[in-house]
Amino acid sequence: MYDTSYNIVPFLLGIMTFFAIFYIIAMVFALALTAAEYVGRWFTFKKMNLPGWKGIIPFYNIYCLFKELWNTAAFKTTMIYYGVFFVCMLIGEFLTMFGTPFMMEGATHSETGFTVAGVIVLVIGLLLGIAAVVFAVLYIVMTYKLYVRLANSFGKSKGWAFGLLFLSPVFFLILGFDKKLVYYGRVDGE
Repeated sequence: MYDTSYNIVPFLLGIMTFFAIFYIIAMVFALALTAAEYVGRWFTFKKMNLPGWKGIIPFYNIYCLFKELWNTAAFKTTMIYYGVFFVCMLIGEFLTMFGTPFMMEGATHSETGFTVAGVIVLVIGLLLGIAAVVFAVLYIVMTYKLYVRLANSFGKSKGWAFGLLFLSPVFFLILGFDKKLVYYGRVDGE
């Protein structure tokens, strides 16, 4: 009745090969973007009369920008937002992932299918997920304000801050290598 001569193994191997190649290309692209951003940060920091190596150390490079362009209290606030976001995301994801099976534990077909403890765990996980989104937005807003100050210190507008936020590799490379862009120093205000 069914044709058993067809072998699905070559088809599955073809799909797996396609996704493996796609994954490798995506990883190489991500590494190239990261390298480009760090090269741009290095030369941007050198233009700002800071050692270039400070631009490539994660979190420390943001601290140096806050210290140079704003203040360290704003850096602490930003890192608190990032830390709360990260913790809420991890705990919320954990509760949502592992709380869902407990919703159905012990339920029979005649019952509603949910346990009270499972629903509570799931709701807490979802609330933590919402909190994570709120703190992620706060972190992005603070980073945007920092990038507004960075753009202003090079004589650029708020549009450049969006570029620095969403296309960091390109805009840091431009800041670092464009000879026409000069660092004017700290520009207070936004």
